[in-house]
Amino acid sequence: MANKKIQNPSKDEDVEKITKDTFNSAIRKSNRPRNIRDLGVSTLKNLPATIGMVQTFMKTVNWRAAQEEVLNGLNNTVVIVGQPNSGKSTLFNKIKGQKVSPVSSEAGTTRTLIRVDFGPFTLLDTPGIEKSGQLNDEVKSGLEQASIIVFLIDATKGLQTLDRELYESIKKLGKPIIVAVNKVDALKGGESGDQFATEVAVMLGVAGVIPISGKTGLNVAEELIPTMIDASPEAALVIGHELPAYRRSAGQRIIRNATLVSLAAGIEPIPLIDIPILLGAQIRLVLRMAALYGEPIDSTNA
Repeated sequence: MANKKIQNPSKDEDVEKITKDTFNSAIRKSNRPRNIRDLGVSTLKNLPATIGMVQTFMKTVNWRAAQEEVLNGLNNTVVIVGQPNSGKSTLFNKIKGQKVSPVSSEAGTTRTLIRVDFGPFTLLDTPGIEKSGQLNDEVKSGLEQASIIVFLIDATKGLQTLDRELYESIKKLGKPIIVAVNKVDALKGGESGDQFATEVAVMLGVAGVIPISGKTGLNVAEELIPTMIDASPEAALVIGHELPAYRRSAGQRIIRNATLVSLAAGIEPIPLIDIPILLGAQIRLVLRMAALYGEPIDSTNA
């Protein structure tokens, strides 16, 4: 019987399928037995030694250092940057869930650098960009603190020369850049947000551009936040911990990243090395999921 194609699976189903398929692929490609019945006698003789190695490894894990490593990776900042009136403040307020940065139809209403912390994760909303195409001092100050840069383009105005100049200036900083076209809900003439985003991606020479609406929240939780997490996986912890609305998405990314590490170790297993790699990935997964939900954890309750 032919396999039936799943129609419109949910996000959770997607993650579950990806995880299951990834581990199954790793098992097939690694030539490892799939269950205890497939183990040969010679392998069974070596099993206690393998278990002993695992136990020894677990005892040598410095859980405090491992926790500090996870927590130290939480010091991430996101800078929202773009032309005046591109909707930076509106997007900022939508992500935060409350009005922090002044919003107005007048270009450049944000007069000072607005900084709000979500725990160690910080979202910065920059003042309006000068029309010279150069980054002003306030914007440079924010970008120097950035781990991720979200570059906004006003979809209702199209891609302008100043947008291109600003993007080129930002690209020189060598930081992860997420390009998003904002206000796609206000597009006229029958053009869709996806169509405009594709056109901008081609003109800027980037892999992808996200169509969003900071006003309505379109694609903010579904695409923009997950892309931030992918650009800086450590940010998943604080986004999910401090912003419950994005916790599920953050958790999915944490699990997926751990799965990919396990896949890499499983495809080309190296005796005595691949097990510590897999265990290390699982320990980080446990610590990150615990941090996501604010649960203290150590070797006694892991």
